[in-house]
Amino acid sequence: MVESEVSEPDICSDDMGAGLNLETPEEIERIQNEAQAKDSQPQPVEPTTNKKKGREVSAPVWAHFKKGEKQEDGSYTATCIYCGHVYDMGNQKGTGNMTNHIARGCKKVPPAKRRKRDALQKLLQAGIDAVQDGLEVLSNEITKIRETMKYIRHSQKRMKKFRLASSQVNAPNKKPAWDVETRWNFTYLMLDLALQLNEAINRYALSDSSFSCCPTDVDWENVEAMVCHLKVFYDVTNKLSGTKYPTLNLFFPEYSEVYLTIIKMSTSAYPFIVDMSKQIFKKWEKYWKTSNVLLAVACFLDPRCKLHVVEYYLKEVHPEECPRFMANLKACMNQLFKEYSDTYSNRNQSQTNTSTANLRSTSSSSSSAITDTRAGLKNFLSGMETAEPTKTELEEYISDALDDTSVDADFDILAWWKLKTPKYPIMAKLTRDILAVPISTVASESTFSTTGRTLSLIRSSLNDESLEALICAQDWLKASVAETGGVFGDVLCSSDEGIPTDDTICDFAGVGDET
Repeated sequence: MVESEVSEPDICSDDMGAGLNLETPEEIERIQNEAQAKDSQPQPVEPTTNKKKGREVSAPVWAHFKKGEKQEDGSYTATCIYCGHVYDMGNQKGTGNMTNHIARGCKKVPPAKRRKRDALQKLLQAGIDAVQDGLEVLSNEITKIRETMKYIRHSQKRMKKFRLASSQVNAPNKKPAWDVETRWNFTYLMLDLALQLNEAINRYALSDSSFSCCPTDVDWENVEAMVCHLKVFYDVTNKLSGTKYPTLNLFFPEYSEVYLTIIKMSTSAYPFIVDMSKQIFKKWEKYWKTSNVLLAVACFLDPRCKLHVVEYYLKEVHPEECPRFMANLKACMNQLFKEYSDTYSNRNQSQTNTSTANLRSTSSSSSSAITDTRAGLKNFLSGMETAEPTKTELEEYISDALDDTSVDADFDILAWWKLKTPKYPIMAKLTRDILAVPISTVASESTFSTTGRTLSLIRSSLNDESLEALICAQDWLKASVAETGGVFGDVLCSSDEGIPTDDTICDFAGVGDET
């Protein structure tokens, strides 16, 4: 990653130091530029000449038209690069018709919001494809288990025979389940359940001579090795996309766990796990090679973590870079706190000066009578030693003990800072602004989906302003709607129409107990 100097940290810098790769990905800008270039496709324009001033001029609308060859009478044509509509132009004709065509008449001009959505869709799909690409290295084993589940559930007779086999080997009383092939989380749930029913499936195979798709011992071993790694991705996705209030402080520990899991997979004794890690890591490097420093700052503002959790993960990933990065992070926090402190201290100081002036005006008449008697007291106080400077809010926050709530437990960080506002008024304002950044703009259904469409028709029909407001506020809207038991949140937050939610498809996936 790009390094920043410790002495002069830039709070707007996206550098988080090499190693854990924490900064806005350069790939985002590249995707947006590609989408914009693809949609706009500006053509080189032959400039016209302003005879009066002797200089060449070109109207901006020519970026959307292709100029034809000039005829003998001086006229020429202008062809729309989107729809092919042709205008006959002359020396005395302006570009008004062309401008109106682009603004109102041409139906094929790509809107700006489409470019933004294309870029967002590619970025979101990258994380989905990373896991899906990894699953492909075990496609044969997954196919066998999928066919096994379908075979057993095909008829009541087979199900009855399977329940008998389960009771004989004391297997869990659960139904076999097939997955939803376009949603990798259900593939994971199917494999996890299949491992629990491993002995029952093998016992069933002995009683059914036509059952030919039973996985071998090697297949079961490979699936078990993969599921233990896949569980990390499943849990992280559920936590970040399924939490009611997924505030930014949650991201850094989960981000680090995923990175460490990929590294662990690369050293596995199973060659297919190593291949799987390589495919996942390609996507990881492409979109998360660098990330924003606010990810670590938000983790620092979690009273359960502070600097300790950031330092722990950095030592695990790149211990040689840890001291430099921690120094940069502390300098960044000091600069952030100084800016907030200067802003709000000046505001409070002006209010204090006003109050002091009013107090002095009311007491000036009585103070003159005791001036002489207090002269000695004034001299005495001036000779006293100056008291030691008190700690800043930032220093006091760092020195305070960690909150004893477990990092894995549900924790309302917003409520904690609201309670601590009287003790840390400036830090609370800083935290409020940083935690206002949503950790996720995608529902878990959309994250798990491996189909190409990640933006619903409902969202696509919104204008730019409404879409921006929804993306910025949807985490809070979703939680408030869920608390009231409303259904409007499903419309706001669902990104995969026609795909049932986790709750409604639970029985289909076979994750519930047999009744």
